[in-house]
Amino acid sequence: MAATATAKKTPAKKASAKKASVKKTAPKLGTAAHVEAEVVKSLRREMAELQRLAGSLERDLRAALRRLDRAVDKASAAAKKKADAAVKATAASAKKATGTKAGAPKASAKASGSKSTTKVKAKAKAKPSAKSGGKKSAK
Repeated sequence: MAATATAKKTPAKKASAKKASVKKTAPKLGTAAHVEAEVVKSLRREMAELQRLAGSLERDLRAALRRLDRAVDKASAAAKKKADAAVKATAASAKKATGTKAGAPKASAKASGSKSTTKVKAKAKAKPSAKSGGKKSAK
């Protein structure tokens, strides 16, 4: 019978141990531990709320940065178009003023006082070359 009596007491001991552990984790009202537990709960709630706000702010900031990037890209593309148009307009006005492409000299070779290329080539052929011995022999 002693075995049955101890068997009946064991579950009761387990239940009382569980109650004791619950009492240990939940502090009594009015104690410093209870106040501390309430403060910790409140701080955790506040921290969770701040984390949600931080996530929201981060999303908003990323979206604003994306919009800013797009605006900068559009502005730079528009500025590039304007610059290209200005360069083309300048080239067209230069062509209109000189009658040639921009950057090419308007005056011809004869007008600048240089000899024609055919005469220069003929004179170059008439001169004796170094390969033939230099001077022509006079017979």
